[in-house]
Amino acid sequence: MKPGILLHLRSYFSEKILHEEISESGKALHVEINSGRLILNSENVNYSFGRLHDVFRKTFSLLRISGRKTDSVLLLGLGAGSVPAIFRNEYGGEKSVTGIESDQKVLEIGRRFFGLNEYKNLEIIHADACEFIHSCEKKFDLVIVDLFIDDKVPACAETEEFFIHLMKVAAPGGLVLYNRLGFREDLAQESLAFHKRMKQVNPELRYLRVINNYMLYVEKA
Repeated sequence: MKPGILLHLRSYFSEKILHEEISESGKALHVEINSGRLILNSENVNYSFGRLHDVFRKTFSLLRISGRKTDSVLLLGLGAGSVPAIFRNEYGGEKSVTGIESDQKVLEIGRRFFGLNEYKNLEIIHADACEFIHSCEKKFDLVIVDLFIDDKVPACAETEEFFIHLMKVAAPGGLVLYNRLGFREDLAQESLAFHKRMKQVNPELRYLRVINNYMLYVEKA
Protein backbone atom coordinates (compact mmCIF):
# COMPACT_ATOMS: atom_id res chain seq x y z
CA MET A 1 0.00 0.00 0.00
CA LYS A 2 1.58 3.28 -1.12
CA PRO A 3 0.38 6.70 0.10
CA GLY A 4 -0.85 9.20 -2.48
CA ILE A 5 1.43 11.92 -3.80
CA LEU A 6 -0.23 14.71 -1.78
CA LEU A 7 0.12 12.77 1.46
CA HIS A 8 3.70 11.98 0.50
CA LEU A 9 4.49 15.70 0.04
CA ARG A 10 2.70 16.76 3.23
CA SER A 11 4.70 14.24 5.25
CA TYR A 12 7.80 16.41 4.80
CA PHE A 13 6.09 19.08 6.93
CA SER A 14 4.35 16.86 9.48
CA GLU A 15 4.16 13.12 10.04
CA LYS A 16 0.87 11.37 9.40
CA ILE A 17 -0.38 8.22 11.11
CA LEU A 18 -2.05 5.94 8.57
CA HIS A 19 -2.88 2.98 10.77
CA GLU A 20 -2.89 2.13 14.47
CA GLU A 21 -3.10 -1.26 16.09
CA ILE A 22 -2.30 -3.03 19.35
CA SER A 23 0.34 -5.72 19.04
CA GLU A 24 -0.02 -9.19 20.53
CA SER A 25 2.32 -8.04 23.30
CA GLY A 26 -0.10 -5.21 24.16
CA LYS A 27 2.02 -2.39 22.73
CA ALA A 28 0.77 0.25 20.29
CA LEU A 29 1.89 -0.01 16.66
CA HIS A 30 1.74 2.91 14.25
CA VAL A 31 2.15 2.92 10.48
CA GLU A 32 3.29 6.44 9.69
CA ILE A 33 4.54 8.44 6.75
CA ASN A 34 7.35 10.77 7.77
CA SER A 35 9.48 12.82 5.38
CA GLY A 36 8.30 10.66 2.51
CA ARG A 37 9.11 7.37 4.25
CA LEU A 38 6.51 4.78 5.20
CA ILE A 39 7.60 3.41 8.58
CA LEU A 40 6.38 1.15 11.37
CA ASN A 41 6.81 2.46 14.91
CA SER A 42 5.97 1.16 18.35
CA GLU A 43 5.41 3.46 21.32
CA ASN A 44 9.07 4.38 21.81
CA VAL A 45 11.10 2.97 18.91
CA ASN A 46 11.09 2.38 15.18
CA TYR A 47 10.31 -1.21 14.22
CA SER A 48 10.90 -1.05 10.46
CA PHE A 49 11.92 1.28 7.62
CA GLY A 50 12.88 4.29 9.72
CA ARG A 51 15.87 4.70 12.05
CA LEU A 52 16.21 0.92 12.34
CA HIS A 53 16.51 0.67 8.57
CA ASP A 54 19.30 3.24 8.66
CA VAL A 55 21.09 1.34 11.43
CA PHE A 56 21.20 -1.86 9.40
CA ARG A 57 22.21 -0.09 6.19
CA LYS A 58 25.15 1.53 7.96
CA THR A 59 26.08 -1.70 9.77
CA PHE A 60 26.15 -3.67 6.52
CA SER A 61 28.37 -1.00 4.99
CA LEU A 62 30.78 -0.84 7.94
CA LEU A 63 31.12 -4.62 8.08
CA ARG A 64 31.41 -4.86 4.28
CA ILE A 65 28.58 -7.32 3.94
CA SER A 66 28.80 -7.02 0.16
CA GLY A 67 32.12 -8.85 0.26
CA ARG A 68 30.96 -11.67 2.52
CA LYS A 69 29.19 -14.92 1.77
CA THR A 70 25.58 -14.32 2.75
CA ASP A 71 23.69 -16.89 0.71
CA SER A 72 21.60 -17.85 3.74
CA VAL A 73 20.36 -15.41 6.37
CA LEU A 74 18.51 -16.01 9.63
CA LEU A 75 16.65 -12.96 10.91
CA LEU A 76 15.28 -13.22 14.45
CA GLY A 77 12.77 -10.40 14.55
CA LEU A 78 11.52 -9.92 10.99
CA GLY A 79 9.29 -6.94 11.71
CA ALA A 80 7.82 -5.47 8.52
CA GLY A 81 10.84 -6.46 6.43
CA SER A 82 13.59 -3.83 6.60
CA VAL A 83 16.48 -6.31 6.26
CA PRO A 84 15.04 -8.23 3.25
CA ALA A 85 14.34 -4.85 1.60
CA ILE A 86 17.94 -3.72 2.07
CA PHE A 87 19.28 -6.92 0.53
CA ARG A 88 16.89 -6.72 -2.41
CA ASN A 89 17.31 -3.02 -3.14
CA GLU A 90 20.98 -2.44 -2.32
CA TYR A 91 22.87 -5.72 -2.59
CA GLY A 92 22.09 -6.95 -6.05
CA GLY A 93 19.14 -9.23 -5.42
CA GLU A 94 17.26 -11.13 -2.77
CA LYS A 95 19.09 -13.34 -0.32
CA SER A 96 17.59 -16.52 1.03
CA VAL A 97 16.20 -15.16 4.29
CA THR A 98 14.45 -17.09 7.04
CA GLY A 99 12.53 -14.48 9.02
CA ILE A 100 11.19 -15.29 12.48
CA GLU A 101 8.45 -13.07 13.90
CA SER A 102 6.38 -13.84 16.98
CA ASP A 103 3.77 -11.09 16.57
CA GLN A 104 1.06 -11.90 14.04
CA LYS A 105 -0.13 -8.28 14.08
CA VAL A 106 3.30 -7.12 12.91
CA LEU A 107 3.22 -9.67 10.09
CA GLU A 108 -0.24 -8.53 9.01
CA ILE A 109 0.93 -4.90 8.93
CA GLY A 110 4.01 -5.95 6.99
CA ARG A 111 1.91 -7.68 4.36
CA ARG A 112 -0.67 -4.91 4.09
CA PHE A 113 1.56 -1.84 4.07
CA PHE A 114 5.12 -2.96 3.28
CA GLY A 115 4.80 -5.73 0.70
CA LEU A 116 6.15 -8.43 2.98
CA ASN A 117 4.74 -11.16 0.75
CA GLU A 118 6.52 -9.84 -2.34
CA TYR A 119 9.98 -11.20 -1.50
CA LYS A 120 10.79 -14.27 -3.56
CA ASN A 121 13.30 -15.90 -1.24
CA LEU A 122 11.85 -14.95 2.13
CA GLU A 123 10.56 -17.75 4.35
CA ILE A 124 8.33 -16.26 7.04
CA ILE A 125 7.95 -18.30 10.21
CA HIS A 126 5.48 -17.17 12.87
CA ALA A 127 7.24 -18.39 15.99
CA ASP A 128 8.96 -17.35 19.19
CA ALA A 129 12.60 -16.66 18.31
CA CYS A 130 13.93 -18.10 21.57
CA GLU A 131 12.08 -21.37 21.03
CA PHE A 132 13.07 -21.49 17.35
CA ILE A 133 16.78 -21.01 17.96
CA HIS A 134 16.87 -23.87 20.47
CA SER A 135 15.49 -26.36 17.96
CA CYS A 136 17.04 -25.04 14.74
CA GLU A 137 19.48 -27.45 13.08
CA LYS A 138 20.17 -25.47 9.88
CA LYS A 139 23.33 -23.36 9.50
CA PHE A 140 23.34 -19.78 8.20
CA ASP A 141 26.00 -17.48 6.75
CA LEU A 142 24.51 -14.48 8.53
CA VAL A 143 22.50 -14.52 11.78
CA ILE A 144 20.80 -11.28 12.81
CA VAL A 145 19.08 -10.65 16.14
CA ASP A 146 16.64 -7.75 16.24
CA LEU A 147 14.31 -8.70 19.06
CA PHE A 148 12.34 -6.05 20.89
CA ILE A 149 9.01 -5.57 22.60
CA ASP A 150 8.86 -1.81 22.20
CA ASP A 151 12.26 -0.78 23.63
CA LYS A 152 12.90 -3.91 25.71
CA VAL A 153 14.76 -7.06 24.69
CA PRO A 154 12.89 -10.24 25.71
CA ALA A 155 14.55 -11.78 28.78
CA CYS A 156 14.99 -15.14 27.02
CA ALA A 157 17.20 -13.46 24.40
CA GLU A 158 19.59 -12.07 27.00
CA THR A 159 20.85 -15.37 28.35
CA GLU A 160 24.18 -17.09 27.78
CA GLU A 161 22.27 -20.12 26.53
CA PHE A 162 20.58 -18.07 23.81
CA PHE A 163 23.91 -16.64 22.68
CA ILE A 164 25.49 -20.10 22.56
CA HIS A 165 22.65 -21.29 20.30
CA LEU A 166 23.21 -18.28 18.03
CA MET A 167 26.78 -19.42 17.51
CA LYS A 168 25.62 -22.98 16.86
CA VAL A 169 23.38 -21.99 13.95
CA ALA A 170 26.08 -19.85 12.35
CA ALA A 171 27.98 -21.61 9.57
CA PRO A 172 31.81 -21.73 9.74
CA GLY A 173 33.00 -18.26 8.80
CA GLY A 174 29.49 -16.94 9.38
CA LEU A 175 28.68 -13.65 11.04
CA VAL A 176 26.37 -13.06 14.00
CA LEU A 177 24.87 -9.57 14.52
CA TYR A 178 22.94 -8.57 17.64
CA ASN A 179 21.18 -5.19 17.56
CA ARG A 180 20.87 -3.27 20.83
CA LEU A 181 19.44 0.15 21.66
CA GLY A 182 21.40 3.07 23.05
CA PHE A 183 19.37 6.23 22.54
CA ARG A 184 18.79 6.63 26.31
CA GLU A 185 21.39 6.31 29.02
CA ASP A 186 19.63 3.36 30.69
CA LEU A 187 19.40 1.49 27.37
CA ALA A 188 23.05 2.24 26.56
CA GLN A 189 24.17 0.89 29.94
CA GLU A 190 22.05 -2.25 29.49
CA SER A 191 23.57 -2.83 26.05
CA LEU A 192 27.14 -2.40 27.28
CA ALA A 193 26.49 -4.67 30.27
CA PHE A 194 25.06 -7.31 27.92
CA HIS A 195 28.13 -7.07 25.70
CA LYS A 196 30.39 -7.52 28.73
CA ARG A 197 28.48 -10.63 29.85
CA MET A 198 28.39 -12.22 26.41
CA LYS A 199 32.08 -11.47 25.88
CA GLN A 200 32.72 -13.99 28.66
CA VAL A 201 30.96 -16.56 26.47
CA ASN A 202 32.86 -15.53 23.34
CA PRO A 203 35.91 -13.26 23.85
CA GLU A 204 35.85 -12.32 20.15
CA LEU A 205 32.55 -10.45 20.52
CA ARG A 206 32.82 -6.76 19.59
CA TYR A 207 30.44 -3.91 18.93
CA LEU A 208 29.95 -0.91 16.68
CA ARG A 209 28.23 2.30 17.73
CA VAL A 210 25.80 2.79 14.84
CA ILE A 211 23.69 5.96 14.99
CA ASN A 212 22.00 5.53 18.40
CA ASN A 213 22.39 1.75 18.59
CA TYR A 214 25.03 -0.77 19.55
CA MET A 215 25.57 -3.52 17.02
CA LEU A 216 27.31 -6.50 18.59
CA TYR A 217 29.09 -8.76 16.12
CA VAL A 218 31.24 -11.87 16.05
CA GLU A 219 32.49 -14.19 13.34
CA LYS A 220 32.33 -17.94 13.84
CA ALA A 221 35.71 -19.57 13.37
